[in-house]
Amino acid sequence: MTAENANELIEWARNDDDWLNDSEEEMLAEDTLWDEMFARNAEMFDALAKAADAEIEMGLTQPMFDADGKLITTAFARPGPPHRPHRSTGWRR
Repeated sequence: MTAENANELIEWARNDDDWLNDSEEEMLAEDTLWDEMFARNAEMFDALAKAADAEIEMGLTQPMFDADGKLITTAFARPGPPHRPHRSTGWRR
């Protein structure tokens, strides 16, 4: 995700307050849907959590927040060496 895309997403989220108008019944119904989705996909979420923990332990992650607790939006580049041109496609990720 580029910094520009991240900023667009953050701005969209800041302006998305339509959920504030949901009734108590609608919120409970949505909670039920989320609970069911997480239950159906528990194994996948467990595997993702283990993979994330492993990446953190190996030092493959970058901080999301600076020392002041603000979201870092300029460092979304993938860690590691720069991408090199690939002979058939021009660029490889």
